[in-house]
Amino acid sequence: MDRETALLVALGMLIASSLAIGISGWVIVIRDRRPAGAIHHRADATEGP
Repeated sequence: MDRETALLVALGMLIASSLAIGISGWVIVIRDRRPAGAIHHRADATEGP
């Protein structure tokens, strides 16, 4: 593999990884902005001090 091919492969991998991270970040943001459902408490949890 010559230098130009290695550079293009590295650049392609960098672009692919940045897209994957960006998409997963947007998925997390969208999921966090959804209205929360009922909050389930543990059975052994106490209410207040």
